[in-house]
Amino acid sequence: ELANADPSQLLGGANAAMLGQELFQFANATPIAPRRYRLSGLLRGRRGTEWAMGDHMVGDRFVLLDPLSLMPISVPVGAATMAVMAAGIGDALPYPEDSVTAPGAALRPLSPVHLTATAQSNGDTHLRWTRRSRDGWRWVDLGDAPRAEEQER
Repeated sequence: ELANADPSQLLGGANAAMLGQELFQFANATPIAPRRYRLSGLLRGRRGTEWAMGDHMVGDRFVLLDPLSLMPISVPVGAATMAVMAAGIGDALPYPEDSVTAPGAALRPLSPVHLTATAQSNGDTHLRWTRRSRDGWRWVDLGDAPRAEEQER
């Protein structure tokens, strides 16, 4: 069953789910029929998956994630695809397998947000943006996230 989560629980990773290729979180899960919920208080495009927000179709796979059961997977440098297999205690052979396209996509720097351009009196254009970083998923002060990459360019 799905459950509600308050803001502090969401910051701790509660109610994280995959819908298709998008990672999102939800604050409220209201039952509307057997095995059907209306989700609200959504935090969309988490962890750099905003590119997948507009790709949803009826019947997309929904997977509720347990943050305590997740673990990182090493990605070979330059890998275009990667085979993955899921095996749990008591699962029978053959274990389910799938392939992941562009498995290193999560390693690319995140695009900046809130870009503004201001024309200057000398003809120049002044650009400003807000940085995003995997080291600062929580947007605490509404300013730039800490830089996690070695350089910014």
